[in-house]
Amino acid sequence: MKRILMIITAMGCMTILFAFAHPYYEANSETAMGDISAKQQDDDDMRTKMEELNFTEISLEVQYQDRKEYEAEIDADPNEPIEAEVEDELNNVYLRGKEAFDELFPKVKKLNLTSNSSKQEVIDQILEAFELPTDYVDFDVEIRFKDGKKIDIEDRK
Repeated sequence: MKRILMIITAMGCMTILFAFAHPYYEANSETAMGDISAKQQDDDDMRTKMEELNFTEISLEVQYQDRKEYEAEIDADPNEPIEAEVEDELNNVYLRGKEAFDELFPKVKKLNLTSNSSKQEVIDQILEAFELPTDYVDFDVEIRFKDGKKIDIEDRK
């Protein structure tokens, strides 16, 4: 009986070892490592671009009369991967991650704002850079600058 149990155990162990040595598992392991490497490269590229700006975070929400909204966000927390998101109900565009960042970066790069910028200057620059209609109902933006200061502007019409 012991001999049969040992043979069954040995065969089970060999089956498991052969299964994990199968090329399918090696390919999946390489793919997973490639995905991690690509995501790290994307994050490094986004961080390099963010160095061109004087802020580390922007969060924008603009609502219009027909209840359609434009929402955009870039958050470059130094201890976390960069997060970016676009929810554009005006043009039916919904993006996350690198795609959202690539959509937003050219727009935010146009902004020439500081923590001392006036409310109207911030609103005007953002509407122009993001090519948004001026007939909004509710405008809300928060920008955190590299010096630790932030602006938080809300405007309702």
